[in-house]
Amino acid sequence: MKIGKALKYIRIRKGFTQKEVAGNIVTVSFLSKLENEKTNISFDLLIKLIDRMGMGIEEFIDLSKNFEETPSSLLNVIEEIERQVTTKQCIEENTRVKLQEFHCSLASLTEKIISCIKNTGSGLLVEEIQNCIIEWDYIGHVEVLLFSLFAPYVSDDFRILIKERFLKLHEYNRSTKEYPFDHLRLTALL
Repeated sequence: MKIGKALKYIRIRKGFTQKEVAGNIVTVSFLSKLENEKTNISFDLLIKLIDRMGMGIEEFIDLSKNFEETPSSLLNVIEEIERQVTTKQCIEENTRVKLQEFHCSLASLTEKIISCIKNTGSGLLVEEIQNCIIEWDYIGHVEVLLFSLFAPYVSDDFRILIKERFLKLHEYNRSTKEYPFDHLRLTALL
């Protein structure tokens, strides 16, 4: 049991000031140091301080147990919130970094595919990629970026089809921050 902290808890709970409790037993400065666990006190002086607050040693021990079982202060709650916020920030930062890595690797892969198309001139590969794009359930920001890299190799009809699908998928939800840029990018491809 931390006597100083328990003494402070009980003093505040009973409505005494440090000056009232210290009286002529100890100095207010000494009582403050004791309550902050920066000094120790003799058993005789502790009994006098407890007596000054109008209670016996048994009551002090009982109230001290309540102090130990009670969350020590709002500070503990604040510290826990700070830990949670820090954890959340770390998770968000890690997620952001992983997402950037994913986008970079996806763009790199797309670039490699496009260079294969350029080098081989293979209409078959273009057709396979078009079929893959048609099967996309959703056309979001990443898909628009990928399509814009591939767009020079497809027909105008296919570009119009992708833009129409994009508009249809976002007909009721245009709230993403990338939507205006994606819409503009697809329009520029036509």
